[in-house]
Amino acid sequence: MPPGRDDEVALVLWYKDNIPAPIFTIDARETGELESARQTAVEDLSKRAVFNMANKPAFLQLDPVTEADGGEYRCRVDFKRARSINTVINLRVIVPPGEPIIVTEEGKPLRGLIGPFNEGDPLTLACRADIGKPRPTLKWLQEGRVIDDTFSFDHVEERNNIVRNSLEIAKLSRAHLLAVLSCQAANNNITAPSQTSVTLDINLKPLDINIQPPEKTLSAGKSVELVCASSGSRPPAVLSWWKGDEQVKATKEDFAKGGLSTSTSVLVLTPKAADDGKVIACRADNPAISGSALERSWTLDVHYAPRISLVLGANLRDSDIREGRDVYLDCRISANPRASEVTWEFEGNELQTDKNKGIIVSSSSLVLQSVQRSQRGWYTCSASNREGNTISNQLLLKVKYAPRCREQQRRVYGVDLHETTQIRCDLDADPNSQIEYTWAFNNSQGKRAEINPLSSSQHRSSRYAVGYPPPAPVKNPTRHEEPERLYPAPTLSSGGADHSNLGPLKSVSEIVSSPWRSASPGPRVRVAQMSDRAILNYKPITEQDYGELLCYGSNAVGHQLVPCVYQIVAAGNPDPPENCTQVNATENGFTVECVWSDTAWNGGVASSQLSFLAEVINEDTHLHAVNVTTESGVLPPTIVIRDLEMAENNQDGFRVQIYAQNHKGHRSNAVIVIAHVLNASKYQTHLLYFTVEYLANAILTQQQQQQLLWRLMDGPTGIATKQMFVHLLESYLHFTLMNDSAAFNHGPSTKA
Repeated sequence: MPPGRDDEVALVLWYKDNIPAPIFTIDARETGELESARQTAVEDLSKRAVFNMANKPAFLQLDPVTEADGGEYRCRVDFKRARSINTVINLRVIVPPGEPIIVTEEGKPLRGLIGPFNEGDPLTLACRADIGKPRPTLKWLQEGRVIDDTFSFDHVEERNNIVRNSLEIAKLSRAHLLAVLSCQAANNNITAPSQTSVTLDINLKPLDINIQPPEKTLSAGKSVELVCASSGSRPPAVLSWWKGDEQVKATKEDFAKGGLSTSTSVLVLTPKAADDGKVIACRADNPAISGSALERSWTLDVHYAPRISLVLGANLRDSDIREGRDVYLDCRISANPRASEVTWEFEGNELQTDKNKGIIVSSSSLVLQSVQRSQRGWYTCSASNREGNTISNQLLLKVKYAPRCREQQRRVYGVDLHETTQIRCDLDADPNSQIEYTWAFNNSQGKRAEINPLSSSQHRSSRYAVGYPPPAPVKNPTRHEEPERLYPAPTLSSGGADHSNLGPLKSVSEIVSSPWRSASPGPRVRVAQMSDRAILNYKPITEQDYGELLCYGSNAVGHQLVPCVYQIVAAGNPDPPENCTQVNATENGFTVECVWSDTAWNGGVASSQLSFLAEVINEDTHLHAVNVTTESGVLPPTIVIRDLEMAENNQDGFRVQIYAQNHKGHRSNAVIVIAHVLNASKYQTHLLYFTVEYLANAILTQQQQQQLLWRLMDGPTGIATKQMFVHLLESYLHFTLMNDSAAFNHGPSTKA
């Protein structure tokens, strides 16, 4: 029967599972009151078990509960009078899971900030839990959001099971940077789940790249600052500059610190003309991530002044250009922008198209049709655009040509009979190292002859060999000067002096040296030949040996068409000098200058062999005073007379007889000049009168000149002193400047 109201609890016993002895006892049998009853417990519960009687019903409180506390509990309550009551309670103890462990695929534990991992790479993280009852569940969360709740057990048996959950991220993205990934273990809804978290550190690729300023036209030689910027890379991107395949060193670099940063790089570029069309690029790269580079590029548009190279046209060799051939010059131009104006110059003078002269000028070529010797020299082309003007290299055009006579050489030779003179034949030719010379002769009777060379076997015969056929020509030796050559006598034939019909003549075939012979009449000749000239020793024997010597040459280019003609004439008297005038005077001397024209005859000798003789005679005493001879070859002649005796008292002057003379002793007719020394009164009067007359002609009217001449001639002697002349000139100049025409009108008009 149940206990009555007045019945009391005497004993409370707690049993667990099959343990026969109670694990906890409340014994009120001695005290009579439950609240003051003695409580005893087994050792394991002595500090954890308390029987709580404050609540109704009372209960056994275990704190803390251990996994071993789980089981079947039986509570037996004994009353003083009533029967005992037994109550059975099953206690199920939940063991919360332990802290999950995050490991790599290799089993290395991870915690906190992990990485860095590369953007775009896959990532696998494993999580395991081996503590918990019942077996916990594992799930992955990112920022509190479940991203994976699949888990597995290592064993089928419940005891000692290990729970696993592997998180696989196929491709890390920028969203995973510093993301918190948590592995959470839970096995009840009472206690909070346990978890372990990691934070991802991610290497990020550059997001963008840009070059400032925007692409534009550049000028060669002018610097421009290019700024390259890239953002989004972690760590900051490494920037590099490239020109084609060549890396260019940056001028300045800047990297932001930490986080998502912007990298900048500055390049000061000074473009060259050769850079036109090249690509300049800035490359942003995260070295930790393969294939992460971004690139921005410019295609350089470099403006530059023309670059020019002047060359001979195709298939032309500068060593093989001959007179009469067509020549092409190419002006190779590279310019940006395109050259707008191209000019050609020859020896500093601009060339224009002249079809009559065979000159054709175009923008990139120059054509010289049938090029002439006069067109050899230095050529340039120039081109200009907005960036400037450029002159090309100088090209020397060498034109080879057949021999021709040099200008400014002696053409007339005065020779006495039986006198030997040297006739020098100077030829202009290119090449001039191997010229073959041939001589011909027209005598004073109109007979023409070719002077053919003798062979070494013929030189013992007479000086002349009439009618010898010309031997085959042989090139000259390469040395600069050759020995003399012996030529036979000319073969004379009738005919005039038409040199154009002679045709090209053959040269010597063999060099010989022989003394002259006198066995037969006619001129004697011997030739010495150098590279660009030949010297013929010529001795006329009779009057018929005067005439014309003709000199021809030939080289690799061809034969001389028009011969050099030298007149062989009998030596004679030279022409007298012209316009001899006194130009200066001293107290005991004077100077006389004469004119010698280019057409004056010097008697057949060279100008270097011409001199001038002055014979000075005192007109007062008619005595010979002095002879003066000028230096040979000094033209025009200037004769200076010094230290004349009795000059201070001379009244009538000195008679100067001037002759032209040459080394052969031939003299011209005399030219006579009356000269005065400085202190002779008549010369002084003459000189002052001449001076005033010159000034009057320069500045006075005709009427004013008549008035001045009246004053000059006033009286029987006129002006006799320098002081009077100076006074008169000063007065008259004052009159002229003041325009006072009455200043000199007081004299008698009949003397004007």
